[in-house]
Amino acid sequence: MRNISPRSPPMPSAQLALGLQLRDQGISLVSQNNAAWRQATRRIAARIAEQEGQVAADQLHELCGPPTHQNAYGGVLRSPHFLLVGYRLSQHPSAHARRIGVYQLSKRGREELLDG
Repeated sequence: MRNISPRSPPMPSAQLALGLQLRDQGISLVSQNNAAWRQATRRIAARIAEQEGQVAADQLHELCGPPTHQNAYGGVLRSPHFLLVGYRLSQHPSAHARRIGVYQLSKRGREELLDG
């Protein structure tokens, strides 16, 4: 994995805030266009997390049909239903070995996705 140079200037907080806002808006837009797929995939992710203790987007690529936009995977796991617990390098070829989140099922996820 590539390290960020300690000499890299820190991103000003206004730029970081804008970047986060734009990311979240993009995920929201993509998620709205894939609502049925997102809900079905979120339930599959919940079952994986319950059985294996954690889940990452790579597992969803393997098990779920493709959404209309590849960024829809971010909207599945970035939700109150899952807790980010770490990172790993993606095994999915199109991800180019980038770092992806590893998630556990939250109490809310268990109640709404498994029990409900």
